[in-house]
Amino acid sequence: MTRAQKSDARSINERMIVVRGKSIHVRETDASDGARDGAWPTLLCIHGNLGSGRWFEPLLADYPGRAVAPDLPNFAQSDHIDGCSMPDYADWVAAIADELGLGGQGERVVVVGHSLGGAVAMELLCRRPELFERLILVDSSPVDGLQTPKEYYPAIEAYKADKTILGAALKGMVPTLTDDDFFALIVDDAWKMNRDCFIGHAEELGKADYTGRLKGNRVPVHVLRGELDPLITAERAKAAADFFGTTVHTFEGCGHSPLVEQPDRFNALLTELVGSAARGAGSEA
Repeated sequence: MTRAQKSDARSINERMIVVRGKSIHVRETDASDGARDGAWPTLLCIHGNLGSGRWFEPLLADYPGRAVAPDLPNFAQSDHIDGCSMPDYADWVAAIADELGLGGQGERVVVVGHSLGGAVAMELLCRRPELFERLILVDSSPVDGLQTPKEYYPAIEAYKADKTILGAALKGMVPTLTDDDFFALIVDDAWKMNRDCFIGHAEELGKADYTGRLKGNRVPVHVLRGELDPLITAERAKAAADFFGTTVHTFEGCGHSPLVEQPDRFNALLTELVGSAARGAGSEA
């Protein structure tokens, strides 16, 4: 059972907003009554490939501060766009943040990026560092990009032709998820992804190298990883942590997606990391 299903879970609001003439679906929560003094930074959550803001529902239902999780353009309930590069998505996230007023009037923002969303978050950090109080990378695409061999492309093409095959691929991203109803919903969301992006994302993630542009980055970064993740290996996670001068937080017995596979542990750790920031702790948790 995820926290989003518990009786004490906070209500998640869903709405469509118009950004650059496109409809963007957003999930959001306001700060709870006990957290309206600004003590908790706002979370801006960026989902991964084949994903949607739904993946962050357990976190949104649990986090005491304000939290926002859009469906990126090309995904789930949001409109499609022509491009699917990390710069494209980072520009859209920036526009969504501006439309929602994130970071205005001294509002502190912590960006959480999962998988492909981590690459988008790093691109956004290059472009809008003033928006970030800190960055939390969750089984994120590597800092130097994620190369997908072209011999894998036929398998990726098969995802968009057969929903059963797509579901099997998604199961590999959430191997320990036991909530069948929730899994069915994320498969439905994935099936709505822009068909041009299945191969497009594989190509674009290979270009997403931030080792030059983020050298000397001053924004605190945390690196989180599921122990069983076959895509973001322990070596890749350590390389990211070494680059940003931090350590890896590992979820034992968890795959690529601790935010939905182990939501209680994930929410507790993230709240601890963000809470340390709220208390004025140093960059290393």
